[in-house]
Amino acid sequence: MLTYLKELLKKLQKGNSLFTNHKLNDILKKRFKAELKAKILNRRKPEYYDYVEHFFVHDKFNEALFWEKTLDNHILPFKTLNNWFGKFVDAVDAGLENRTDQETCWKKADDAYMHVPAKIRLKYKLEERPVPKNWFAPYKDGKYCFTVKFKKEGLWNSYKNRQGEEKGSRYFFNYRHAAFLRLLNELAI
Repeated sequence: MLTYLKELLKKLQKGNSLFTNHKLNDILKKRFKAELKAKILNRRKPEYYDYVEHFFVHDKFNEALFWEKTLDNHILPFKTLNNWFGKFVDAVDAGLENRTDQETCWKKADDAYMHVPAKIRLKYKLEERPVPKNWFAPYKDGKYCFTVKFKKEGLWNSYKNRQGEEKGSRYFFNYRHAAFLRLLNELAI
């Protein structure tokens, strides 16, 4: 069995294998990059590709430029949505923890909600203070309250700790963008 595994490992490490040094070689990078570009273009939304075209045309990857073109872009709704999500979660957390700054946190969350473009709020039926469905019980005295199951499993703290790429980063819901950033960075040649 050990001989078989050694032979298999040798075969996997040859040529253009994904297993060679755990890095993509240039041929695979180019192929994967072309497939990713085609997938984005096939979404029939050419404007989406326009925002990230730079990363397919240039060989060097610039992370600051990536954030500027996606989550920091004022034309796209991500910046205002991310800001509202972060402030909203902070306000909910202030209520759950009975912090003294609850009122201030809710004012910031409500102000951030008003900065989300009206067409986005209407399109996705966003509410300033959404009615709880899964994690929280109905409002009590204007506050969100955990459901028994959610509180018992400690999921709220887990959720808060996953915000952004690192604790304290400026983005709250950037999970897909972070994955896309890593993929583009990996495919940069």
